[in-house]
Amino acid sequence: MLRTLSVKNYALIENLDIQFDARLNILTGETGSGKSIILGAMTLLSGERADTSSVQEGKKKCIVEGAFDMEGLNMEPLFESVDLDYEPLTLIRREINANGKSRAFVNDTPVNLKVLREISLKLIDLHAQHQTLKINDPGYQLGLLDRYAGVTDELSTYREAYRLYRQHAEALREAEEEGRKNRQNSDFMRFQLDELEAARLDEIDEEALEEELNLLENADEISAGLSKAVYALSEAEINAASALREAREAFSVLAKYGKAYEELGERCKSAEIETLDMAAETEAQLSNTESDPAKLAKLEAIRDTLYRLGMKHDTEGVPGLKALRDSLRKSVSDADNLDDRLGEMRAAADAALRETEKRARVLTEKRRKGAQPLCREIMTVLKTLNMKDAHLEVKLMPTASPGPSGADRAEFLFSANAGRKPAPLKDTASGGELSRLMLAVKQIGARNAGRSTIVFDEIDTGVSGEVADSMGRIMQAMSSGIQVISITHLPQIAAKGDAHFKVFKTKESGAAVTKISPLQENERLTEIAQMLSGAKTTDAAMANAKALLSAE
Repeated sequence: MLRTLSVKNYALIENLDIQFDARLNILTGETGSGKSIILGAMTLLSGERADTSSVQEGKKKCIVEGAFDMEGLNMEPLFESVDLDYEPLTLIRREINANGKSRAFVNDTPVNLKVLREISLKLIDLHAQHQTLKINDPGYQLGLLDRYAGVTDELSTYREAYRLYRQHAEALREAEEEGRKNRQNSDFMRFQLDELEAARLDEIDEEALEEELNLLENADEISAGLSKAVYALSEAEINAASALREAREAFSVLAKYGKAYEELGERCKSAEIETLDMAAETEAQLSNTESDPAKLAKLEAIRDTLYRLGMKHDTEGVPGLKALRDSLRKSVSDADNLDDRLGEMRAAADAALRETEKRARVLTEKRRKGAQPLCREIMTVLKTLNMKDAHLEVKLMPTASPGPSGADRAEFLFSANAGRKPAPLKDTASGGELSRLMLAVKQIGARNAGRSTIVFDEIDTGVSGEVADSMGRIMQAMSSGIQVISITHLPQIAAKGDAHFKVFKTKESGAAVTKISPLQENERLTEIAQMLSGAKTTDAAMANAKALLSAE
């Protein structure tokens, strides 16, 4: 249960500390006094997002902290799963800075909003005024039925099957889309691949090709140069080799006059040998260099093909063309094998769908078994709320295809009066009837929800008199097993509380602020009398208030 709530610098609240009773807590006050602001502060503890408007003007941040008694809630496994230290009295705190940044803490350990929501979902059920209308929503109605029928395990099993089915179905859709595109491009891809295959890219050494082309394109100039070199080295009347030979012979004659001449002669000999070797190699190069127009044309054709393909596919060189070719090979192969792959994927998707439908049937059956008992229990509660002829049915209808919550759509059919055929709830129930219906649902749900606290923000809208008294008695009965906090305008409900707090607005330093004060017995009597008669308390109102309090 929520033991204490502390609020600082939130909206109109400057500093607020409330210590709640374990049973039925009543909050009353004039319209606009700030009762719903207190509920808004509580929503921050449940993980709702906040904005800078939450922070009181001129303040750096607002802080909301709640102390929750965890006894009997079996929260230890959840705390362990999110790596938090469990404390029997757990503190949950939210801080919202004026710059919009928000932080959340559980027992002074920072947590993200997802973890905070997961924890608070097990602690507190906040029912705001507008949420009564949710009961008209088919999705909400299905959720109510599921909680009553206890389909948690079946729904979890179904959702896993549905997840796998959606995974297979999405993969199949993507493959079919890929196949459609591939079929559209298949002929063009095959043409491109054939063109690249015809180029025989694996047989081309691009560097060697360019070198050979360079030789063939300049064969005449190369031949002339080589011939000139051979002539200079060994064929001219005075050539390099003969000149070195004459020099060697001259040094040989001089060798007898000194060792240096002998060494020079040896060097001339070596140079002569090297020169003759150079001449021979140059002559060999000359004999291998000749114009070959046919070969040149062939190599130029290969080069032109590479250039054309490179320009066409916006890629450079043989490596780029090879990469493109390999990609096209894969695409063509995938297109060729797509039918087989699609067949396998369709079979997998069909099998997953059958399993999903099987799990959905189990879910539907359990829902059907829970529908009538749920209606009977709600109608039993409605009878205590002066709706003795009310009739409620739950109509389960199959959906066109499985969805996240199964293959069912729920619709509540309702009639408030005898002799009237039940019709969709959204078309038949008045605001007061919806309030009573929602209270009945909350009372039944409270038995199985496992939460320790439920908060009602004027769930009594649209009712008065005897009905209001009955709603108060229901809240009183609920509080024997769960802490109830009720924000109300009705004295009949206010009189049933175990603790009563008055919310009021005052001025401090020229600014409006919201305050809350626990009421003692006499103060409570006066507050209820004023709720009956207005600010001017009459003797009749005081007597009526005493009667309400004595009847609680």
